[in-house]
Amino acid sequence: MDKKKILLVAVAVIVVILGSLYSSSTKKNKYKNFVKEQTEAELTVISQVMDQLEENRWISVEKGDDTYGIKAEREEKIDLPETEYLTKEVLRDGDMETIIYLDGDGVERRRVGIEYYDAPKLAILIDDVGMNLGAVDSFGEIEEALTFATIPFLPKSREGTEKLKGYGFEVMLHMPMAGSSDSLNGRTKGILLPTMSKTEIYDTFDRALEDVGEVDGFNNHMGSRFTSDGVKMKELLTYAKKKELYFVDSNTAIKNMGYPISKEIGVPTYYCSHFLDNSRDMNDMKKEIETAVKMSKSKGEVLVIGHYHKGLAVAIKEMLPYIADSGVKLVFASELLESN
Repeated sequence: MDKKKILLVAVAVIVVILGSLYSSSTKKNKYKNFVKEQTEAELTVISQVMDQLEENRWISVEKGDDTYGIKAEREEKIDLPETEYLTKEVLRDGDMETIIYLDGDGVERRRVGIEYYDAPKLAILIDDVGMNLGAVDSFGEIEEALTFATIPFLPKSREGTEKLKGYGFEVMLHMPMAGSSDSLNGRTKGILLPTMSKTEIYDTFDRALEDVGEVDGFNNHMGSRFTSDGVKMKELLTYAKKKELYFVDSNTAIKNMGYPISKEIGVPTYYCSHFLDNSRDMNDMKKEIETAVKMSKSKGEVLVIGHYHKGLAVAIKEMLPYIADSGVKLVFASELLESN
């Protein structure tokens, strides 16, 4: 073989070797980039988990070697993403959801376990709206679920109802019903009396509804004498059922018939378990809110009643961090309703 051919063969060998080295280097670089991008994808998943923790107050995260455990309120649905380099499989078992992230070779790289739970619920119902608008804006500073009950035939019944609705609150009718004081009963306009006929009860109830404006339910204002009368409560609640209204029993007497009769005939209903402002001292009201929170955590859900005044608005607003830190969720009264 002459020198020229030897040189050509040598050049060809060198080209092959260099090509092989280049190909190997390129593959290595591609693999390094893939590993890097896959790792970044895992970090993206981790970042998403932490974002969920920050965005949802009731979520807790526990970290293992390759596992994250999330505990989240059922309504806060967790939606973690797939990435370009990690696909996910979702396994569900009752309240548990497990998300498994797999790489391009089908190897598990990360696991996220989510346990959904029902947060304790607390509904605060504020009675006696209607005489004035003095406390409306104070309550309006509370950007949480509150429910109000408006007494009909007062100077600001309709306007107070509309303003509170404008703040996003739920409002019901606070229907006057005969209590133990004949003197007070006689001074209360539009009150339901046990001596009324069925027609009189219906007409009085209709006028009250018309006066406050559109509502979806009602509770009793006073009422110990009327709500203890099973016959009259059944007449009223049967009529309320036809109007597709719910009823909240304010629980103002030992023998209240409203809640059990509502359950019996199929009117959505609930009841008051505690009052917040028998004393209007600020510290006393805050202690009662603490009690309500503890009751919610113990029972799972509770409705409590307070009254329409600025002091209670301030007390609730200042107690919001305590309520939140306790893991209790403020809800509208309608969210606690039970059927038969």
